[in-house]
Amino acid sequence: MVESFVTFDVYSKLLLKECPQDFISYLIPGATFVCFRDTQFQTRAKSRYRPREMRSDILLEAELDEFHFLIHIEWQSDKDEEMDVRLHGYAYEGNRLHKLPVLSAVIYLQAVSDVPQSPVEWFIPTRGQMLSFKFDNLELHETLVEDLRKHHLDALFVLMLLCKDGATYDVLEEILERLEKHNRKELVSIARFFAGTVFPSEADRERLEGRFTMLRDFFEGSWTFQETLKEGRVEGRVEEAHQNIEALAQARFPDLLAFVKAGRCFAGDCAIADPPHTQKACVVPRNRQGDV
Repeated sequence: MVESFVTFDVYSKLLLKECPQDFISYLIPGATFVCFRDTQFQTRAKSRYRPREMRSDILLEAELDEFHFLIHIEWQSDKDEEMDVRLHGYAYEGNRLHKLPVLSAVIYLQAVSDVPQSPVEWFIPTRGQMLSFKFDNLELHETLVEDLRKHHLDALFVLMLLCKDGATYDVLEEILERLEKHNRKELVSIARFFAGTVFPSEADRERLEGRFTMLRDFFEGSWTFQETLKEGRVEGRVEEAHQNIEALAQARFPDLLAFVKAGRCFAGDCAIADPPHTQKACVVPRNRQGDV
C-alpha cells in the first residue's frame, strides 16, 4: 500500500501536537494546556525482573482552577478488542510516572466493529466491584458533522471529513475556508491527507490537486512533513519513511516527485522538535494524586 507508513496514525498525532488546546477544550471545557508529558513507560522499574516498555500515543498535561491532570488520547483506525484494557494500562503507568490523575479517550478514525465500551469493571464473587475505570470514546464514523462543528475548534473541523456525513466537497470547502482564514497551514496539510482517504477516485485526486494550492508548502516547509520523517527515524525505519513518502508523491503528485527526492538532502539526520508554540516546559504542579 502506498501509504503504509504515511498512515492515519501519523497524521492524527500530528494534528494533536499542533492543536493540544483544541482537544483539551473539547474534553474538559475551561481547562488549559500546560505541556506534553512523556509517554514511554518502563514497567517494573524497581523490580528484579527485566523492565517492559509501554508506549502510548500522546499525553497532555492540563490545568483547571489550579488543579493539574493528564489527558491521554489514543487514536485507533482498526479493531482492538482489548482497547479498554490498554487504556487502563496506559492510565495506570501515566499516573505512576507523573503522579497525576488521568482522563483517557480513544478516537476511532474509521468504522470499527464491537468497540469496547466504558467502563472497565472487575467483579469478584461475594466481594462485588473491585475496579471501575472510565474512558471516553469518539467514533467519528458514527458522529455527525454538526456534533463537531458546534465546538468551533479548528482541530475538530479537520476531523469533520471523517464523520458519518462528512465526506462531501461542501464540508471540505467549509474546512479549508476556516483554516485558510485562520492561517492554519499545518492543518491544511493534515486535512489534505484525510481528504485523500475519503475521496479516493482518480477524478477526486485531480479535483483535490486543483484545490490544494499549499501542497508545495506541505513538502517543503511544513513541519508535518518533517515529523513524518521523524516517526520513521524513531522506529529505525528512516529509509522506509523516505521510500514511502516518495511512493506517495509518485502516486498522487508526480510533478513533485523530483522535488521530494531532492528534499532528502535537507531532511538529513537532524533532530526534529515539536512546533515552537507547543514547546512548553512542565513544572511540578501543586496537586498530587489524592490532593483534590
